[in-house]
Amino acid sequence: MIMQAIKSIKDPLIVAARSLNKAQNRTQNYLIEGNQPITWALDAGVELMHVFSNNQESEKTLISILMAQNIPCYQCSDGIMKKINDSKFLTPTIAVAKIRRSTTVQSNRFILMMESIQDQGNLGTIIRTASALGIKKIITTETGADIYNKKPITASRGTCFSINHNHIDSSLEAI
Repeated sequence: MIMQAIKSIKDPLIVAARSLNKAQNRTQNYLIEGNQPITWALDAGVELMHVFSNNQESEKTLISILMAQNIPCYQCSDGIMKKINDSKFLTPTIAVAKIRRSTTVQSNRFILMMESIQDQGNLGTIIRTASALGIKKIITTETGADIYNKKPITASRGTCFSINHNHIDSSLEAI
């Protein structure tokens, strides 16, 4: 598999990836930013749709692993990479991942329900702690923190990829 170059911000893959910066657009896919979070996702069996990279030397090992797994990889300029994650800072590798639909958990297992969590980093830390305690399913309610935001992914140290998650609009509906 050869790494193809994308040279336009108007390329449909770039337009679709950029839209994932807004939580309301994350219905099917979400962004994973950086080598380490992408590696965590691979280890957890997350389905990666495709990956964008600025093709720096430090990313070559990860790109080789991704391409060996037949995950499409695209080379982009630094400017396009900054536009994808809507930042003035360069993230050299960004993946588009498929949202895993929650599976049922046996009734004798603990389920963590979180209501109105506002801080993205706190959400990730809570997920990491829940995972360490053996909790396999979490439910978030109300608006607030988003499990598919880069802060919870980083703060959870990738454990968010191996926990089943449901978002339910109302706490009463969740109970």
